[in-house]
Amino acid sequence: MPVYPAIARTAHVSGAVMLHAIISKDGSIETLEYISGPQLLMKSAMDAVRQWRYKPTTLNGRAVEVDTTISVVFTLEEAPPSQSAASPQQVPPTVPLSIQSFYPPALIQKVVPIYPAEAKEKHIEGNVMLRAFISSEGSIRQLEFLGGPPELEDAAMDAVKQWHYKPLQVNGASLETQTTIVVLFSLTKDNYKAAAASDYPISVEVFASSADLPPPKHLATARAGKPPIPDTLEGIQKQTEEAFEAWRTGDQKTFEELVDGFVFEDPTAWLSNTFGADTGASLVPDYEIGREKFKRHMARIAEFWEKSSTSALRVEYSAVPKPPAEAGQPDGPPAPLQALNIENFRFYVTTGQTDPGDWVFSFVYVDGAFRAVGGTHPFWNENWRRKHDEVALARGDVHWQLGYADPSIIEGLAVDCPGDGLVRAFVSPKIQATRLKDKIEPVYPEEARRAGIEGVVLFHAIIAKDGSIEELTLEDGDPLLAKAAEEAVRKWRYEPLTYEDRPAEVDTAIAVEFKLPH
Repeated sequence: MPVYPAIARTAHVSGAVMLHAIISKDGSIETLEYISGPQLLMKSAMDAVRQWRYKPTTLNGRAVEVDTTISVVFTLEEAPPSQSAASPQQVPPTVPLSIQSFYPPALIQKVVPIYPAEAKEKHIEGNVMLRAFISSEGSIRQLEFLGGPPELEDAAMDAVKQWHYKPLQVNGASLETQTTIVVLFSLTKDNYKAAAASDYPISVEVFASSADLPPPKHLATARAGKPPIPDTLEGIQKQTEEAFEAWRTGDQKTFEELVDGFVFEDPTAWLSNTFGADTGASLVPDYEIGREKFKRHMARIAEFWEKSSTSALRVEYSAVPKPPAEAGQPDGPPAPLQALNIENFRFYVTTGQTDPGDWVFSFVYVDGAFRAVGGTHPFWNENWRRKHDEVALARGDVHWQLGYADPSIIEGLAVDCPGDGLVRAFVSPKIQATRLKDKIEPVYPEEARRAGIEGVVLFHAIIAKDGSIEELTLEDGDPLLAKAAEEAVRKWRYEPLTYEDRPAEVDTAIAVEFKLPH
């Protein structure tokens, strides 16, 4: 059972942490990825779920892996353990009961590991994952090896033991904490596959060779000589289905070539033309990591596709989020030299068995095909926000504050960035529901009504500063009900929220209940 983080409990932060899991044939958790939910609860949920064990799943008498989504619910209400995946724990006396300011730990001294000569000779590379316990003075009190090539373990640990942090501070007091550190050892400077394989941000990169490599090229030979894919909903569906069908027939080479058809053959050239030579060149590594993650995702979905001869793909348009207000500014994400027509699509695969759920990618249409440029957000905006927060955190400019002046207005945690940066408030669903001013009731799907299907559809939502729905991600609910719920919720409008006289986005959950008359 997860431990309710004391700081999250004190901050009144609750909600569901959604995780994507691959359960191995023996019932253990093979891989685990964070999808959504309150950041303060993420680590506790993942630490607990990694220790879960399931009864092995068999198909036609053979043990199989299971791809699933796990929801870990943290609630502050006093409920029996059977009703909650993580009930509140006693708050340790060292944690203050009223938090006025909260500064996460920030790395201020980093020692880069030395690549072991023997590992170089044997061409060993990969990610080393460590759990670090940071003392109240900021030193590494304890270090645990979590995974990676054993030949690289000592080199990583010897260096990280010397790291020093600005410690976690709550109400001005320094406290102990822990974090996950990933050290990437790579034989060359372009090991984007290893970087994409990590569920956590890479803390430090160690290269066996410092030699610069030529710009990457990806020749999508499988599309050579074929007519252009139409720039339509049917076009993106066709381009995606072609790749999945190649996988089903066992043609791995064609599958990889068709997936490469979703990327730019010469990413350096496209990025340079779009953002300018210097900016474009600097974006290539992030693009290549995103490309590897896209390929991993497509292969994972293709494994579902091949399990059924009746697998079907449905694609819908999805809203394109607005770029950050800082876009094009000296301290903001890069802005295209000319407006880009970015198209977002939501994908659903049904197999008649276990389905992988839905997902969103953003694309641009170039040279007769759709080219992936990110998830819900284009990668240059998403990565800027992450790196911007990391830099500000290292400077000590970012802190998390709790607002208790009027609990009916805001409950939870606000992330406050300096200047014109993002202010995002984590607000409980119950309180946010009281701020709804324009509500469109969903239309009960006739197919679901005939089938007697009812239940709750749960979304993770980001509400824009003007009260409109900026992002909406399906977390749980029957597929027959989800579309009708989404169509209605996207039209909802809330009272705009201000925090310390500044407009704030809201991170919350929205539940839509479908109930038939009895």
